Formats: sequence, C-alpha cells, structure tokens
Amino acid sequence: MGIQAQWWLNAPNVNGWPTYLTTAKLYRNYSAIPFAGAVQGSAASMAIEAYLKYYAYTGNAAYLNMVGTMGDYIVQRDLTPATYVAYPRFPWPVGATGDVNPDGCCHPGNVAGNIMPDKGAMIGIALLHLYEATNNITYRDAAVQIANVLADRVVPGTATRSPWPFRANGNTGAFVDGPLSGNQVFALRLFDELIRLGIAGNGKYQTTRDTVWDWLKNVAIVDTSGDKWMHFFEDHSGTEYNPTQFDALEMARYLLEKRGALDPDWFSMAGSLIDLVKRRWVVFSGQYTAIGEQQTDMTAYNSHTARYASILARYFEAGGPAAYKAEAYSSFAFSTYSVDFDGFADTYFGENIAWSTDSFGDWMQHFMDGLGAVPEWAPGNSDHLLRSSSVVRTITYRSNRISYATFDAAGQEKLKLTFTPVSVLVDGLPITSWSWDSLNHVLVVDRANGTAVDIRLCRSAPGLRGIGNPRRSIGDRRNERGLHGENQGCGGIHRDR
Repeated sequence: MGIQAQWWLNAPNVNGWPTYLTTAKLYRNYSAIPFAGAVQGSAASMAIEAYLKYYAYTGNAAYLNMVGTMGDYIVQRDLTPATYVAYPRFPWPVGATGDVNPDGCCHPGNVAGNIMPDKGAMIGIALLHLYEATNNITYRDAAVQIANVLADRVVPGTATRSPWPFRANGNTGAFVDGPLSGNQVFALRLFDELIRLGIAGNGKYQTTRDTVWDWLKNVAIVDTSGDKWMHFFEDHSGTEYNPTQFDALEMARYLLEKRGALDPDWFSMAGSLIDLVKRRWVVFSGQYTAIGEQQTDMTAYNSHTARYASILARYFEAGGPAAYKAEAYSSFAFSTYSVDFDGFADTYFGENIAWSTDSFGDWMQHFMDGLGAVPEWAPGNSDHLLRSSSVVRTITYRSNRISYATFDAAGQEKLKLTFTPVSVLVDGLPITSWSWDSLNHVLVVDRANGTAVDIRLCRSAPGLRGIGNPRRSIGDRRNERGLHGENQGCGGIHRDR
C-alpha cells in the first residue's frame, strides 16, 4: 500500500492540476495515454474516500492535502454551468486528456454536454466527507447543490427504469441512454448523510432517499439474476446489455457498514449479493479468486478483485463463513501482484497501464476496508488507525501516545498498536468505554460525547510482525516511526476483551 500510495502522491501536475485528474490511463512515467480522455467523476470520488482513510492510517498530512486538491479541482473546474436548466453546477463525469476544463466529452463513447447522475452522487458524498475532514464549507455547499439537483430530477423506479438514468443531457435533462442504471447506492449514501447532519436542502431529501432505497431493496436486490445492476463504466454505452459487479458489491458494502440502521435483513441481503457475484463474475478460482469487471469485459482487474476481497472480509467480520477470510486474503494477495517495486500499479497485470480509477482510489479503499475488518492483516511493527465510524480530521502518532480528532462527537475507532494502552482520554477526560485485545493488539475506542481522543501508551509489544512475504503483504510493512522502546513497565490498568 505504501509504495503504491507514494507513486500517486508524486504524480506531476498537468496544466496546474495532478495528472490523474485529467488522464484516465497513465504509463509508468506518468505520461498520458493518448485519446483515453479522463474520468474525473469516479477517479476523484474514489480517491477522496480512500485517502481520507489512508491519512488516518498513516498520519501523513500530504495525503490530506492531496484530497483537498481533488476537492478544489471539482468545485473550481469540474462543474456544469450555473445556467444549465436541469443539472446546474453538477459534476462532469469525463473530459478530454489533459483538459482542466472538462465538458463531458472525449472519453470514449461520451459527448459534450452529457452528465452521469451516479457519478455526480459519488462526487457529492465524497465532497461531504471532505467537508467533514476540513470544515471547508465550499465542499459542503457543492454537495448540497448536487443533492438538490438529484432530488429535483428523481423519478420512482420500476423494473425497467431506475431513479436516474445512466446518462442525461446536463442542460435539458433529456434522457440519453441507460434507463436502468444500477449504481444508485452512492445517492443513498449522500442523502442519508445529509439527513443525518440535519441539512434540509431543497426539502426533498427524505422522499428522495426513500425512493432510492425502495428501488434498491425491492427491485435491484431481490432480482437474483443480477440484471438490475446495469452499467457503471464511463466508456460503455447505456444501450449495451452490461450488468457489472461494481454496483452489486458497492451495495453490499453499504449494507455491511450500516447493518440494521439500513434494514433489519441486511445480513442476508449482503450474502445474496456476494453469492450473485460468485455465480456471475468470477473469472478464476483456486489458489485465489479473481473477479471480472463487467458483462462485456471479464478481465481480472486488480481493483475489482480487491473489491470482492474487501466485501468478503467485512462479511466474515459480520459473522459470515470462516472460509471467506482465507478467500479474501488470497484475492487481496493476487491484487498486490499488480504493484511493482516502484509503486506503479498495473491495472491489467502486464500491460504497463494504470487507470486513474482502478489503480488509484478504487484499489486503495478496498485494502483500507479489509484491514479494518481483519486487523491481524495489518503490520505488527507500526501503529495504525484502521477504521473510524467518523471522518478523522487530524491524527498524530508519537512514541508515547496517539492523538486524533474526529468530525462526529460519538463513534467508534479500531486501531492496531505496537504498545499496550494504559488510558484513553476523550476531550481531556478519561473514559472506560474502550477494549483491548492483547492477543492481536487491537484497541477499540467507543466515544459517547467528544471528538478529541488521546491514547496513552504503556509499553512496546515484543516482536509482533506481519504475515506473509513483505513485498506481497497486505499492509505497509515499513516501520514509519520505529518501535516505541523496550518494555517500560508503566502501571495502570488495561482492559482485555
């Protein structure tokens, strides 16, 4: 993970912005592959979500700055004109190679003026999380505008029509293609989060949210053929018969994140979606399981196999089959073979091409979810925050303590540590609502009322190491801060689960 992340962090600017924002496919030397266009919508949204988590994992502020740059690009360069009637100030999904002023054209199969509602929703929830990380209201206001536009354009879903189409004209709102578009879960994420934050917008958020969830639950999920998970990828037409695992697995992820808060039948729904992907999109099984991208392209990509692995890991964590843990690990391991020693992630495992979607944010976010689900896969010789129910705003790793601040005043964090914690303070006051797994060196902090967490350390743990070959390991096995000294025997009480 570490060398791959560094490769993207070092990407040069093109016309003032990082090349991954204006280039869909890159060579090893960061040069753009001609005529491939750019996929700003999915590339930026995936990377913002992934590297907010990776910042919490590493404490390296360069990654927080990186996602801020992506957010700035979206709000400054990637929105439709305010004069558009149907989709004003709405994200462009694609653009021309190297063009920092996209207009929806030039990625194969796309025409200027057209937008994709699902990519707008992906950007919307990413910007909302970026606001939570930075307190920059520009990102929040852009997310609200996206939600308002979507709420104005939503329609009740049916067996042949989703709440929004795959493509529409940004100005007129006219249907372009793809009446059935399966990637609706990011709109559900967006409206759920806005409602949770108490943001009213145009007053249509609750009804829109209910419309989306009704379609997902009662049309898409119950169709065991998988044919309702139609379309996602920007370089394909909405006229194709093209169901994709992306839509199904990202729906499963949200079910596993929200669980009973989303639906009391969350566990069986997520399991049925995993079973569907196993039946329909597995392209190799044996020592590992590899996943194809979509009906019209069953190539075993690095990101899609990692997506499958992360969902298996989370389902295992939730009480799913024990065999899913081993299968997830082997699929993650297969995915790491796309990353060379210099950090270049070859999306196709052999063509020396990195997609700014697959090999950047999409790949990374699955590994972050996998480590949060199975902490034993994280390196044992360095300290990491693996998961938070809230966006982490700041984090500092020191030799004798870890301090972090979250957006939400209540929540839960999971950390893998090299030391034994002796106390946990929230907003300067000690709490007792934390548990310590001394076997796996995992700390779980439950916060009821506070955002600033301070973990005091007792001693270094002896000789914990990660598993597997260091180059092919899931976590970054570099000891970024060094071990925390010898056993120092500081008193206090810790709580073993």
